[in-house]
Amino acid sequence: MEDVPSNNPSEPRHDGLVFRFVSKSKFPALQSPQRNTRVHTNYQFVDDTASAITTSSYSGRVQGRPHRRPIPRKGHTKSRQGCFSCKRRRVKCPENLPTCDNCQRLGLWCEYPPQRDQVSEFMTLTAQQIHKSLSPIQMSQTDLHFFHHFLLHAYPGLPIQGEAVWREIAKYSQGFDFLTHAMLALGASHLGLCNGRDYRTAALTHRIKAINSLNSVLGNPCHSKEECDARYGALMALTFQSTYMPDGMEEYLAMLRGCSLVASRSLVQFQDSAFVLFSTEGYLQRVTEIMSRVDHGLPDQESIDDGLASLQALVPLCQSVVEHSFIKSLQIILKLSRTSCIAG
Repeated sequence: MEDVPSNNPSEPRHDGLVFRFVSKSKFPALQSPQRNTRVHTNYQFVDDTASAITTSSYSGRVQGRPHRRPIPRKGHTKSRQGCFSCKRRRVKCPENLPTCDNCQRLGLWCEYPPQRDQVSEFMTLTAQQIHKSLSPIQMSQTDLHFFHHFLLHAYPGLPIQGEAVWREIAKYSQGFDFLTHAMLALGASHLGLCNGRDYRTAALTHRIKAINSLNSVLGNPCHSKEECDARYGALMALTFQSTYMPDGMEEYLAMLRGCSLVASRSLVQFQDSAFVLFSTEGYLQRVTEIMSRVDHGLPDQESIDDGLASLQALVPLCQSVVEHSFIKSLQIILKLSRTSCIAG
């Protein structure tokens, strides 16, 4: 390489020096694998000179540039509201509704977790319902009178000699509002007939509350023996109350169907139910025990004949198959009673 002036504008210039780059074929040493090795001192001089000039020029530009503050980096925001498919695949969910772009592109089922406000609202409502179901009803002095009368005199007449059964059922009233209101309704109606006072408003109020509370739970299965017995006991109390109401025949039939429905679907699940005596086997066993301790003597044939005559007089008034079947069943019972009260 020679340092000669040149007028050719295509040749690179730097501070009056012209660099002529010679082909590597003329210098076999440049073909060595160690390409960074400086073979000739002239090349070392040229390389060092160019490096120094370049560094000096860059330093001048850096020193002349004003100091700039670093741009603050945006913090990483992690959303926890992505769909379950994106979470399972560990990818960022665009959170499009109702279906995100990832699931729509891959044909996946897109389902989002419930929102926090929805979860908190559900938990609040659940806690309120639990607290409401567990909190006892605030009874007035009149309600306490109704409850006392129910326990002593107004409890249903079934099962036979079932005082102990209804005392046990009354213990569940603290946890089931419908049972409490049903017992208060029956006690109010029965007490009004006993002392001649007008408790119809209070009896009807408790009856409506009991029916509304029952309707809200009858669609759900029973979770315990106590709950099942409380439902059946409430229906029994409302059924017997219907017999004390004016024009209560429709109410009586409706409640009777409810008792049959609960007994067939719920009571059979619990063999230790307090109402196990309502089964055919339990009823016959109970009647046999009672009659074995009683000297019933000979049946009253005259009363049986009068009963059969009365039933026969009702036959022309029957219009449906159910009514005829009911009259026929009563006639069979009276005929069996001629020989044995237990058979009847």
